Amino acid sequence: MDGMEQRIRKIMCCCGNGVGTSLIMQMTIQEALEILKITGVEVTFGTLSEIMKDKADLFVVSGEVLTSLGELPAIGLDDLMDADMAAGQLKRVLGIERSYGNWLFE
Repeated sequence: MDGMEQRIRKIMCCCGNGVGTSLIMQMTIQEALEILKITGVEVTFGTLSEIMKDKADLFVVSGEVLTSLGELPAIGLDDLMDADMAAGQLKRVLGIERSYGNWLFE
């Protein structure tokens, strides 16, 4: 594997208060990773104010705040509970297409 795939070890889901919305996004991203059969990725949640480059390899926020993250690696979810949509976004960001077997992030 090459590119972004090798670098993703931690995904951080963030919202304003770091409680309800970010927890829902965390569960959605975990389900999306299961759909994609991707293992070995830690998914955490927190507040928007905690977003820093060294906190995670990829950030997940609601679609409304995505543009405020600038150049940080991030995706924005418009439907916070749609794991299939989240899986599609992860595939696009990671530059992967589903084929045979599992994707293993090391």
